[in-house]
Amino acid sequence: MALLRMRGRTSLTPGKITLALVAFGYSLWAIYGVGREVVFWGFLLLVVGIPVYVWIKCDQAELVSGPAAIGTDTAETAHYRACGYRSRPATDDK
Repeated sequence: MALLRMRGRTSLTPGKITLALVAFGYSLWAIYGVGREVVFWGFLLLVVGIPVYVWIKCDQAELVSGPAAIGTDTAETAHYRACGYRSRPATDDK
């Protein structure tokens, strides 16, 4: 994801790629080393945190004043309307 945002701003050198692969391998080794139970509880905590994240994001959204028109939502905008956006928010992706 970070590489996609930085496309054109930096060059991928063999040293950077090697460092990224070593870091990824170390991360996998560390996850394997802690054991199955710790990974399970960590995953469970991540899953429990998803509703909290959505709740916080919806509270930060610009609330709609009045009911949305029934039958006008597409699958793309359904999430945004559920969180209270009037329409899909603008993004900086260009």
